[in-house]
Amino acid sequence: MVLKEYLQIDDPSDWQQFTVPAEELGSFLADPHSYELKLVSDMKLDTSAKTAHDMRRSPWNQTVISLLATKASEYASEKSEYYGNDGQEVDWRGLFNNRVYRLLLEVVKAKAGVRDNHYEAQKQESKKRRTHQRRMQIASVMAGIARRTGDNEEYNNWSDILYSLDLLGVAGTSDTEEVLDTQGQQGIIKYEPEFRNPQFNVLFDTVDRVPQVATHLFRQVGRRRLPRIRGIETVARTPPENLPSSYYRVEYLEKMKNNPTNVTMAEGHLIPKRVDIDIITKCITD
Repeated sequence: MVLKEYLQIDDPSDWQQFTVPAEELGSFLADPHSYELKLVSDMKLDTSAKTAHDMRRSPWNQTVISLLATKASEYASEKSEYYGNDGQEVDWRGLFNNRVYRLLLEVVKAKAGVRDNHYEAQKQESKKRRTHQRRMQIASVMAGIARRTGDNEEYNNWSDILYSLDLLGVAGTSDTEEVLDTQGQQGIIKYEPEFRNPQFNVLFDTVDRVPQVATHLFRQVGRRRLPRIRGIETVARTPPENLPSSYYRVEYLEKMKNNPTNVTMAEGHLIPKRVDIDIITKCITD
């Protein structure tokens, strides 16, 4: 009854909602006696520590526990039959100490979930960066081969691809998600950035296939390459600065016209033409 009345915590995973603001906590810690913390409805807790044990030891939380224990003791003296203590001495402080500790354990689990989400975001960013670097490497190697063989058309094409990769950067790289199909086979779903022109899909898919064709040029490391599937949904992401207008999805350009942004665009620079795998195979085997 006392916990529900004063803490009003229905979902410990929503710990931000009942966390005492840092400024208020700082004022209390600077001079706890002058602060005179009082028990009020919608009471806050200090969730700044990393462990439930350290959270419970927080001076703020210990004061809250004492206030809850005092209030429960008052209620019990008025309605002993309601609390079922039959006049026996109850360690209210110890009781609330344990109850709050169990609550803080749930907070720690919830906060760990937040850190996991942050970790997943970092992992996704790292995967995009590796994909982007790999494509840059492929384009650079193929441009070098075309230059050495005197194939100006292929050299210009790979140079354009290298340039487009540089402009798009990591922000222009698709998110990926590893999944299992109905037969239990692993695969990768790719979700393209919502701003990127779909013409890049086929282009980059072909670039990604080059190492499988030119196996003597690109060392295969790690596990076998999983099949890729193009996802239906796109990923909301801010485009890089100074992208040519041709690099944008038409619908995204329309949205930018209706909702002006600070993103600047450059003119010119058409999307590079699609790489022909058959030509690549011929070039590297001649």
